[in-house]
Amino acid sequence: MRWLMNKGPGVVLNDLIAFDKPYQMAYSGAPSNQAQMDRILQDLKNVVAPKIDRLHVIKTLDKACSGVIMFAKNPDAQKKYQDMIQKNQVEFEYRTIVKNVPQKLEACINIPLRRFTAGQDFEMRPLVKTTKDKVHYVKTNYDTIMTNNRDHCAYLRVNVTNEIPHQIRSHLGYGIGCPILGDKKYNHVGQKSPQTLSSGILSKFEMKPMAIPNPTKTIGKKLSKAEAEKLHDQLVVYHPAFRLSVRSAELAESFAKKVMFLEKNMWELSTLGGAYAAMSVYGSSFADKLMRISKAQYVVAKELGSDIYQSRSRIYIANALAMNGSVEKGLVVIGCEIKFLREELKDNFNLKMALAMGKLIKKIEKNQKKGSESR
Repeated sequence: MRWLMNKGPGVVLNDLIAFDKPYQMAYSGAPSNQAQMDRILQDLKNVVAPKIDRLHVIKTLDKACSGVIMFAKNPDAQKKYQDMIQKNQVEFEYRTIVKNVPQKLEACINIPLRRFTAGQDFEMRPLVKTTKDKVHYVKTNYDTIMTNNRDHCAYLRVNVTNEIPHQIRSHLGYGIGCPILGDKKYNHVGQKSPQTLSSGILSKFEMKPMAIPNPTKTIGKKLSKAEAEKLHDQLVVYHPAFRLSVRSAELAESFAKKVMFLEKNMWELSTLGGAYAAMSVYGSSFADKLMRISKAQYVVAKELGSDIYQSRSRIYIANALAMNGSVEKGLVVIGCEIKFLREELKDNFNLKMALAMGKLIKKIEKNQKKGSESR
């Protein structure tokens, strides 16, 4: 998770301290034999900010979520940033791997949620009828970074403002049928059932399905207490093989970091390509570099496995072809891409971009014809 802050007037960032919270570390409420962040806050404070009295938490993170957790150096700063969150001036971005591939690769989920409580546990469920209980009208925006149709999973970027607990888990699991990988709470409404994962996913995260014995073999046989407890654990308790272990989480985090690194390369090449596209009218050397950058983008997009990025790269290649004098080839490439976006990918953003690029290439063709006629 990361913070995207809309820095308005008077906002300074030297009154903040950020920590990278690891996976499976709770901020509070953990058993005494497990890691808990607020137990070590004073020790952390003594290392990073020994001159202040204490660290003031602005917003916590769920135990199973890794990422940035922010603290203020004083109560006034804490209130200021918490007010900014309440006013939707801070956007939170998460990355997550989900089971299944969303029907829409990019969407806003705005299903109202209602809190259901059972003892000390709670669950956020979609509102299906009128109620006197508090209803949360929240929005979760997501877009798909990568899909794997063979293993039935996807890698999503999720953005929210002023979120409520379990909002993303509920919206993804119950709203679009794509629960976060390993999340048994939001797998089926009202049931904490383990997810049935494909063999491809299990192998990637070094997990193996548990072989469950046939209970009919024990009929008529008196079980010892140890045998009964073992059978109960195997049949009723959700075996750790169906959850993400710490090792599995490390693999997932490694995978996510690689994707983020490739994305960074993609956008840096895009910025560089834009500069050379603007300068290509002044010389063929700029147009030649634009082509090389566009091809490099396509290589990165293929490694990311993203249809959207590959489509965007082909649009850049069409532009580079036109800038290098191959206008007809550029028109063919952009024409095919427009058809692909309309009929198969159905991505409106890329389609608008391709249509605009098509107009630009036609303008280049028109200018070239005028130039040849004047000569």
